[in-house]
Amino acid sequence: MVNSCKNPKITKTCYLCAKIKEIQRSMTNLISKLGNWLTSTTDGRILGLFRIAFGLFMTYYCLYYHQVRFIKEGLLAPITLFKYDGFGWVGLFPEPVLQGILLCMGIAGLLITIGYWMKPAAICYGVALSYFTLLEKAYYNNHIYLFILFCFLLACTHADRFLSLRGNGGIGPKIPRWQPFLLQFQIAIVYFYGGLAKLAPDWLLHQQPARTMITKYMGYDSEWMVYVINYGGLVLDLTAPFILLYKPFRKWGIIPLIVFHIANSRIFNDIGIFPYVMLASFILFFEAEELPWWRKQHTENSPAPKQSKGQRTTKDHTKNVETPAVVASPSPSPALKWGLITYFIFQLLFPFRGFFLPNALDYTTIGNRFSWRMKIDTRDPEEVSWFARRAETGEERQIKVETYLNPMQIQLLMMDPRAAVDFAHKLRDIAVKGGAPAPAIKAKIKIRYNGRPPQYFIDPETDLAATSYSAFNKLDWVLPL
Repeated sequence: MVNSCKNPKITKTCYLCAKIKEIQRSMTNLISKLGNWLTSTTDGRILGLFRIAFGLFMTYYCLYYHQVRFIKEGLLAPITLFKYDGFGWVGLFPEPVLQGILLCMGIAGLLITIGYWMKPAAICYGVALSYFTLLEKAYYNNHIYLFILFCFLLACTHADRFLSLRGNGGIGPKIPRWQPFLLQFQIAIVYFYGGLAKLAPDWLLHQQPARTMITKYMGYDSEWMVYVINYGGLVLDLTAPFILLYKPFRKWGIIPLIVFHIANSRIFNDIGIFPYVMLASFILFFEAEELPWWRKQHTENSPAPKQSKGQRTTKDHTKNVETPAVVASPSPSPALKWGLITYFIFQLLFPFRGFFLPNALDYTTIGNRFSWRMKIDTRDPEEVSWFARRAETGEERQIKVETYLNPMQIQLLMMDPRAAVDFAHKLRDIAVKGGAPAPAIKAKIKIRYNGRPPQYFIDPETDLAATSYSAFNKLDWVLPL
């Protein structure tokens, strides 16, 4: 047959059209396979086992908040709380209400554990923890954010139908795969984005902040440990999603991940139960038959079917597969489906916002929260001094910051220039309320950033009380790194 596309331009166009159609068919086929996989079934007891572990950890977390007097000393004692941009409207309730919220969180944690009223309990816990998080950004930690997300994702599943007091009503042990996949995908995002954050010159070329952190937390400098933690952590973060999701790698690849989290729990004293929650989350990536005790139980409880007397045996090449019972429709409702799609699009895109803002992402911390940028810098203070100067006399006096703020808030002033401005405004307002003229507030904050020589973080000659800020404008009074 003679090719009708004799014109070279037309021939090229036909070729491109064919390639585009081929790509479209491949994408359609891939999406179809993914959809079929998500609506296939898996053993729901895996999800139930994770629910129990997560509920116990969340119950402990409430006890920890009570033990450290989080409400009295963390929220009520300081003269001010540093809010997130756009969340200044989040108000502080009286102490009895705050204690009641913490108590409700503890009860919700227990309900999640036993699987009774799990969905409202998970939502209650997530909302309450979100409230405490939004009250003060000095207490932000990536693992708190992850716990909140786990609560809301768990509420979208039927994890309460397995290994729970509620029971599953004899509907069978199967659930659609999309339910545990919600949590699996969120965990994969945490690992992979944590690895992407490490693809920076400080981490790749100078082994920072690993070198500084190991010396700080362990008291000595170990060269081999620096390289293991630095480059091993990078590789594990980037490959963890593939190790956990791909069955042939999972059996052995999970071992270095376990060692990684246990080592983190020993080295770092500020990450709490996060490594253990991540270890518990590994159960989500296994099939029930991969777990020896459940495989044995299934074998013992599933005897071979007996052939009735006189029954003729016929040769049949077709497998008789029993359709597993599922606890719900294989597909989520349209509202839940589009809600989850929107949620994960947000999770995939929001961490990149800091790269489009005019200020240094990690140095100013503007845009680095809620982005899984974990353990990527250190700030060792050389000097933290605040001064108030009266304009009419030029008299200058030093301010005792510790009488106004707690240690974590003081640390925030070395990280977030917006918090420094907010604090200066508060000091000015206190002076004016006391009948004094509005003073100029200046700060001398000198730090070592990722092992560099000490330098001032904020221009010590800038009157912070007369300064405003916007995350979308360049902060010229923040001295460049």
